[in-house]
Formats: sequence, C-alpha cells, structure tokens
Amino acid sequence: MKKISTILFFTIFLMMAIPSSSFANNGNQPKQELTQEMIDAKVQRIEEIHQMDLKSLSRSEKKALKKEVRAIEKDLAVAADKGGLYLSTTAIIIILLIIIIL
Repeated sequence: MKKISTILFFTIFLMMAIPSSSFANNGNQPKQELTQEMIDAKVQRIEEIHQMDLKSLSRSEKKALKKEVRAIEKDLAVAADKGGLYLSTTAIIIILLIIIIL
C-alpha cells in the first residue's frame, strides 16, 4: 500500500512540476496553409538566390538575402510539418507506470 501511494504521489508531483508541451504552435501566429504554387515559388526563389553572384553584393544586401532564405526555409519547414502526437514526459511516465502496475 505504501509503495502504491508513493508512486501515486510522485506521479501527481511530476504532473504539476513538468509543464505540458503538447502544443507545437507557439501561440501568437496561426499556421498559414501554403498552396503548391506558393511552395514552388518559394523553392524557385531559393534557387535564384543560390545561383546569384554574391561577391558583387554589398554586405547589407548579403545579410538581407540570408534573412530571406532563412524565412523561406522556416515557412517551408512549417508547411512540411503535418503535425503529430506530442507526449509530455509526465504522460510517458504515467503510461509506463500503468503498464508496470498492470
């Protein structure tokens, strides 16, 4: 009985102590659905940037292009992410405890 109450206590403690990270979206920005045409245009723009002669550009222009490439790659990564199942550490511990108990 004491062992079960100890396990239950630690389980409840972990549920309160560990924050839930089950939401993949960080809140402020809603996910924008990208159409295939938009994705193709972004990929084409990245290819254009990679084919440019960067030696002839100024430092600020290179920096702007670098930011643009990073933003496009971030958008494409978000579009490629189809979502998924996110389990918190607490949920995994509870599932393991249930399996062990049963």
